[in-house]
Amino acid sequence: MTRTFPRLRLALGLLILLACNGAPPGNASVPPVASEGEVPDPTPDPAAEEQMGEPTTIERSADIQGHDGERVVVIGIYGQLDVRMRQKPPPQYKGHAAITMSDGNLVLLEPIWSDDSIRSEEERAGWDGKKVKVTGTLYVRGPEPPEPISTMVMPTLSPVEAVEAAD
Repeated sequence: MTRTFPRLRLALGLLILLACNGAPPGNASVPPVASEGEVPDPTPDPAAEEQMGEPTTIERSADIQGHDGERVVVIGIYGQLDVRMRQKPPPQYKGHAAITMSDGNLVLLEPIWSDDSIRSEEERAGWDGKKVKVTGTLYVRGPEPPEPISTMVMPTLSPVEAVEAAD
């Protein structure tokens, strides 16, 4: 019998929860285009203004719903991640990192197939184990790889714009 790891179980549970909730993707509310000769309504769209303003803050898995493809700030503990398929102790860190949110679920910093997923030694040494806020575009299932490969399917920030200390 194969041993199941708690983080993998949490990630799979989150994936199933998000897949089953039936929420539309983050860009589902595109306003209609005016017909020819029709003057568009000059009233500002509050949803569009919100997207242009401050990014949404994500601190737990429940906050992720409805923000796929949007610029967000994820708050949690920065940590290195062992991305091997068969994880035998001790962990082997190759430079991948994730944010552990307040409910224990993870958000990857860049998809593991991307060269950008290998975080700099300076970043890892400076933030490992510390509470941070990371700004980037959120993908509930991670961006699709350019070629079909086996990869982790979990919430991912890509591109990561900034990693800063959380207040």
